[in-house]
Amino acid sequence: MNKTFYLLIYFLYTTLQFVQAQNLQLGIPLGHNGPIGEINFIEDGKYVISSSSSKNYLWSTQTGHLIKELTLQEAKKKINENEVNKKEYNLFLEETLKTEGKIRGFIDENKVVFQQKNDSLCKVYNLEKERLEYVFKCGEIDSFNGISTSSSVPFFVISSNNNEIQVRKKSDGTLVYYKDFGKYITQIYISKNSPFFIVNFNEDDDYLLTLDKKMKTVSEDTLNGIDVVDVIKTPKGEDFILQVISTNNEGYYNRNLVGYNYTQKKTVYEIPDFYDGVCGITFTNDYQYFAVVPCGSTSEYHASIGSSNYFVMYNTWSGNRIHSFNSKTEKIRSAKIDKNLNHLSVMTHTGGGQSQIIDLTTGRLNSILNSEFVIDALFSEDGNYLMMEADQRLVNTGMSEEFGLELLGRHSKWVWEVASGKLIHIIEDMHNTYHYDFPDQRFGITGSYKDSTIAMITIKNEAMMEAHKYLLGHTQKITAMEISLDNNLAATASQDRTIKIWESETGKELQSIKIDTSQVNKLQFDLKSRYLSAFFSDGSQKVWDIKTGNLSHNIIFKKETKVDLEESNDIYRIEHDYKNDLLKVYNKKSGELLHKLTSHKDAITTYEILEGTNYLLTSSYDGSVIIWDLLTGKQLIRQFIFDKEDVIWILPNGYYFASKGASSKLYYINGIESVGFEQLDIKFNRPDKVLAVLNQITNREDSRLIDAYKKAWEKRVLKLGIDTASFDQGFSVPTSDFKNRTSYTYEQHEKKIRLTIVAHDSTQFLDRYNVWVNEVPVFGKKGLSVKDLNTNNINEKVSITLSKGMNRIETSVINAKGIESYRYPLYVKYIPKKEEKEKLYFIGIGVDEYKDKENNLAYSVKDIRDLSKALKEKYGQQIIIDTLFNDQVTVKNVLALKKQLYNSKVDDKVIISFSGHGLLSQNLDYYLATHDVNFSAPEENGLLYDNLEYLLDSIPARQKVLFIDACHSGEVDKEGIELIANAEGLEDGVKGLVIVKQKENKIGLKNSFELMKEFFNNVDRATGTTVISAAAGTQFAQERGELKNGVFTYCILKQLQLKETMTISELKKEVSKHVQEMTNGQQQPTSRNETMENDWKIW
Repeated sequence: MNKTFYLLIYFLYTTLQFVQAQNLQLGIPLGHNGPIGEINFIEDGKYVISSSSSKNYLWSTQTGHLIKELTLQEAKKKINENEVNKKEYNLFLEETLKTEGKIRGFIDENKVVFQQKNDSLCKVYNLEKERLEYVFKCGEIDSFNGISTSSSVPFFVISSNNNEIQVRKKSDGTLVYYKDFGKYITQIYISKNSPFFIVNFNEDDDYLLTLDKKMKTVSEDTLNGIDVVDVIKTPKGEDFILQVISTNNEGYYNRNLVGYNYTQKKTVYEIPDFYDGVCGITFTNDYQYFAVVPCGSTSEYHASIGSSNYFVMYNTWSGNRIHSFNSKTEKIRSAKIDKNLNHLSVMTHTGGGQSQIIDLTTGRLNSILNSEFVIDALFSEDGNYLMMEADQRLVNTGMSEEFGLELLGRHSKWVWEVASGKLIHIIEDMHNTYHYDFPDQRFGITGSYKDSTIAMITIKNEAMMEAHKYLLGHTQKITAMEISLDNNLAATASQDRTIKIWESETGKELQSIKIDTSQVNKLQFDLKSRYLSAFFSDGSQKVWDIKTGNLSHNIIFKKETKVDLEESNDIYRIEHDYKNDLLKVYNKKSGELLHKLTSHKDAITTYEILEGTNYLLTSSYDGSVIIWDLLTGKQLIRQFIFDKEDVIWILPNGYYFASKGASSKLYYINGIESVGFEQLDIKFNRPDKVLAVLNQITNREDSRLIDAYKKAWEKRVLKLGIDTASFDQGFSVPTSDFKNRTSYTYEQHEKKIRLTIVAHDSTQFLDRYNVWVNEVPVFGKKGLSVKDLNTNNINEKVSITLSKGMNRIETSVINAKGIESYRYPLYVKYIPKKEEKEKLYFIGIGVDEYKDKENNLAYSVKDIRDLSKALKEKYGQQIIIDTLFNDQVTVKNVLALKKQLYNSKVDDKVIISFSGHGLLSQNLDYYLATHDVNFSAPEENGLLYDNLEYLLDSIPARQKVLFIDACHSGEVDKEGIELIANAEGLEDGVKGLVIVKQKENKIGLKNSFELMKEFFNNVDRATGTTVISAAAGTQFAQERGELKNGVFTYCILKQLQLKETMTISELKKEVSKHVQEMTNGQQQPTSRNETMENDWKIW
């Protein structure tokens, strides 16, 4: 290890020591935009550093989170076994180079090989002792190819351009092995921890050579048809090769990364989709894990293969993927805001190119426009249309099926309707009048641009055309002509200020459209010949309905007059300093430099002063859009889009407004540790604060939507029972963590892990603590109380049973004021020594027959029987079924079911399904109807919802779901209910007896409860159970005779039939979609609770 590495470790440990003194910082899932040049594990594999030409990043390998950007000084010295600290030995190297000529390489960190000009001898110098160690013959200077070695082997290998290799001892240079292969050597792979190496040839088999322990004999072997990545020894002492092998699956060519046990001659695993090979790899010190940079395209414009801008971490021996380290954002090519400040358009070029339209009045995503390779855009004058310019097209050349779509450097313009996201037309720069590229072409059109003569022509072959019909009607010269793709229609424009549409076969005039200008530059039919577009010399565009002749779209674009490298209005002049990649803001009249804007972390691609304001819009390759206040030079708001559809707005003070998908990708950084977003999301996810800033920018005074957003946040806080006093600065927050967390190895082979919880609060006594594994509370939803201890500190040892596979273990403590500490996840992976089959516990509760017979149902019992039968077919002998039907369904009997669930194990699954009536009391508490419930007062003998969920609290199983096929089974907003009345005249099969009405919404918005459900992730983990309800709290659930099931249960059964395997999130999505379709939106399934990361397979 070189000294630079130790300095870097010191830097990281020093940072860690000051963790508690630093504020939590919002973590954004960014990454490299350019090819990664190097990756290196540090701190026993707990962190990894990745480096590109412009960025150096520190990542956590436990969470996959980007922790921080390192400066060049912190990370420019790479962790490389062959690198020497040239600063320390600089003087000696300079003197030696004057006489010895050329450095050939380092054989360890102190020994360097020199070769003098015009000399076949190489000299090895010890830099630390400043002396010559030995001399050996290395060949002619022009034929020297390279030196390969590793710190773990006692030899080095010299390869030459003459197809030869030499293997020599490091200690004295003794020649151990020589061979002339007779073909060009591209690379030598040295094993990191065993005495063998591989010689790689271009487009040919590789050669493996193994030295014995005394380096006296060498064995040889040929590796057929592979591309070696690296060679190592397993913990059992067996030889293991990582290699890339080409595959051909039904004509689809791919390359897989393969782990091959050379000793056993056995393929251990194959990782697909390394089509262009491997461009970089590094191992942890124990070789347990490796991180790999796949090769890929490095250019958006031509075929160029190099390192990708992401890397992936795997287990070396199993091939299991640990994390992918990549940016969730795209490089932004351009950003625009329309003249009326209603919409923001964000454009990307990579990945085919697209644009997201964000509604600035709500802050939310309006639509995604999928154009091709966008480089810029322009809103129409009225803001209703967006024209995007692309510099490449994917075109079917028709040359052969093998080539398919071909990428051509052809410019085009795509015009979209903003409100609907509908594509109006594509304007091609290159236009072929006769459309020879369509094999079924029957007609062409030709005419004179000097007069009004137009003729339809018949195309017999490429060399022969003849006039078919003359199109008579224009009185002045022709300016544009077009024929539809189906050959049935033709269109012409003339200086007589008319556009005419003709029937190609007969020459009959179908439409004559009057226009107010004579300057038509181009005509274009849509693909289905329903609309005709005209493009005028002033930049305007019009679209007509061909059948009616009516104007469909009138689009006016203002020509841009912006000077390159500069933007200005009457007050400000903005100059782009490309060298330092910043923007300089000047007073236009005085020339005084007012501000330097530097918040972007990559190349700036847009800078535009919003019309009529003091605000500046900028965008960057760093994936962000920023709006600045030019009066102060301060950033007002920043925006990112994750995974092309999840929008987040961030204020400088840390508040943000994010979609559910965007917020779930956030995290917080404390030194070099990270915290999940859930706890802080409650404080900082504030749509109302963000919208207030957007209203300031767009000069909107209506605050009703801001008020609605705030009420949605307040309702969330109330629902979670959060004391907002804890949000105040300086408010005491307790601390908790696992003692010596870095001492736990990532992979565990014992079922239980012993942890020590340490917690402290400087001002308050501690009340209780808990531990979560994969979002499930180990000690129940309430945790373990320490209230009676009257203590500010705890040091508790706990034994936790691990789940098979990944375990995200967290702990927190709550003080006497109800304030919870931050949860820092500890990730371990449990690999059992012996696989145990998991079981499914299915509890079904169905009631058709009630004591009050007027409320009987027809298919609730059948719902449960059908579900149990379908699950039995999936799970076979691994299912345990317990059911209660009709008069068996009493509160006492239901609660007794928990005894069975205590027998479950942590890797087992539990499904509880209830089908029957759902009832609301006068206090709006939710009850499930038992056989003997009082329908007028469900609190008498009814099963309170909390008691049903209680069955799933504190049981061993961690994969739990509750289905409720009953009316009002979603959450009810008690504040938002205006009326409860007895339901009369309901259709048979409705599982409820009261009508619930929301209070009137006076501004046409969703109410605060609906906004809360739509905006915010449910961070209340409760029992760690996913609860899927058949209907919203104000809706009825239906059962139907033609289905012979409840609609909700029917849709679950359908998925059981259709899908071989399914996760909880997939089931929830599909069932919700199909229930709404079948009930025309009258019944909408909802989730009362859900886990965010533990998306387990339900079957």
